[in-house]
Amino acid sequence: ASFTAAAGDGKVTLRWTTASEVDNQGFAILRSEKESADYSEIDSYISNSGLKGAGNSSHTINYQYVDNSVINNQTYWYKLVDVDVNGVRTEHGPIQATPKAENTDEPGTVPRAFNLKNFPNPFNPGTTISFDLSSFSGDLVNVELVVYDLLGKKITTLFNGKLEKKPYTFHWNGIDDNGHNAPTGVYIYSFQSPQMRQSKKMILMR
Repeated sequence: ASFTAAAGDGKVTLRWTTASEVDNQGFAILRSEKESADYSEIDSYISNSGLKGAGNSSHTINYQYVDNSVINNQTYWYKLVDVDVNGVRTEHGPIQATPKAENTDEPGTVPRAFNLKNFPNPFNPGTTISFDLSSFSGDLVNVELVVYDLLGKKITTLFNGKLEKKPYTFHWNGIDDNGHNAPTGVYIYSFQSPQMRQSKKMILMR
């Protein structure tokens, strides 16, 4: 019935509504930086229970998916695919969204200067990711630092917890959460806190 994309700060929220469903296994999300080519599947009902369909339904159902593996000021195109019990795939879209940093008039809540970076880039076998929390408000800052691949799959969590307001560096050795070497490719490192969300690309070259 509808399929929309809402851009946020370091994220895109997809919402869709079905008026009814017939033999619907679930949904897959496709994403590209071009409108008409190079779409890749970033998630599906196979690995994400939130994308499972209702099977057969005669009433309205609302769905939502949040893509956190995006970079601000980059335009993304999305397609929604529904898959029936016979494996038949039907595409909807494309629609677009451009995530951007959010502005606020409330003083002292958003850091006035924040620089997320890594060096070296490209790198092999490891790289150092740095940022400074000195301008953040409050005594401690809740921080999550995660590495994703270009399909939005989480590779590893470098940190998740509270930090004091000072500069930090974190080293990624190119190994995923399962202890395996990540292959050559482009990866996204994502910083998230209540006051700031920022993501950047880095290149691992084996």
